[in-house]
Amino acid sequence: MKVLELVLKWSGGGVERYVEDLVAVASANGIDCSVVSVTTAVDSIRVAGAGPLVSGGVKGALISGTAVSAFVADGGYDIVHIHGNNGLVFHFAHLTVKAGAKAIVHSHNSSFGNRSRGAKNLFTNIERKLYLKDCSGKLACSHAAGDFLFAGGEYHVAFNGIDVSRFEFNEASRSEVRLAYGIPENAPVLGFAASFVDAKNPIFVLNVFEEYSKRNSDACLLVCGDGELFDSFKCHAAGLISEGRCICAGRVDDVERYYCAMDVLFAPSKYEGLPINLIEAQATGLAVVMSNAITNEVVIAPELCARLSLDDSEFCWANAADGFLGRMRSRSIRNVDVVEKAGYSQPACFDSVLNMYEELAG
Repeated sequence: MKVLELVLKWSGGGVERYVEDLVAVASANGIDCSVVSVTTAVDSIRVAGAGPLVSGGVKGALISGTAVSAFVADGGYDIVHIHGNNGLVFHFAHLTVKAGAKAIVHSHNSSFGNRSRGAKNLFTNIERKLYLKDCSGKLACSHAAGDFLFAGGEYHVAFNGIDVSRFEFNEASRSEVRLAYGIPENAPVLGFAASFVDAKNPIFVLNVFEEYSKRNSDACLLVCGDGELFDSFKCHAAGLISEGRCICAGRVDDVERYYCAMDVLFAPSKYEGLPINLIEAQATGLAVVMSNAITNEVVIAPELCARLSLDDSEFCWANAADGFLGRMRSRSIRNVDVVEKAGYSQPACFDSVLNMYEELAG
């Protein structure tokens, strides 16, 4: 069986991490699984991927659809698993069927964002009406993501799973990361670990940290990830960076060690599907202060989570962090058990996807 994991744009975020994990699990189960990015190169040390197939971004993907069909046909793929959150997934499903393969559409988000929302909604409604019939399988990372893309139609929820053994709290990692960046052992460390894109709202994190710093000048902000807003974030944080109080680690391949170094993780997202980083954080026993725009399905350890509105002030968000810092100075190394019981371990999450592959391949 040959399966192609298709993304529109490889950005190094949660969707791409899910694809990397899925390819590893599928390959270990004897499935010939590969990756392609339609409009960008695949920048990953874990998977070898093809792309870009077209130039010109989204418009290029629409105009040069024959390139996608030709890639699927020439590769002899049985199934194309299409990851996205707008009408292009249905467009690619149609191209997949034309190339003689079966299409699985997988929704990874619950909104288009604010940019050109009306046009995106119209385009998605048209593409869904035309090509939903070409989807042999329909998946979503959460109920919110499924309801959003499939508009009340049927779909199967496949949660974003993690390798739970990797995310056990490790005291040595906590000390090593803090030592590497010159963070005092007892300093409160507030964190952010996500793509630096508008949906993740990274500048808001900086504002909250500045508010929190008014009550504790020893606090540090540790951020992991990159993206289109990374340079802008660093400009806004220039003063804090020069003082050594804001540490921009960039994209890291061992994010679990950074979770161990943090005391509270911020996730003020404007919209989400099901953010895998919040599952990982809870597995390490890390407290999370998140926006209520994030589905409640991600809350698996309620004692570690606070949900606030983005309309709440930075003062309120800083208070929520302070509440965790005041009562949580120890971490449970067995919080991974909670993750497993909630069904977020990789075997539980990926089995249903692999079973769908088997059924469609016949």
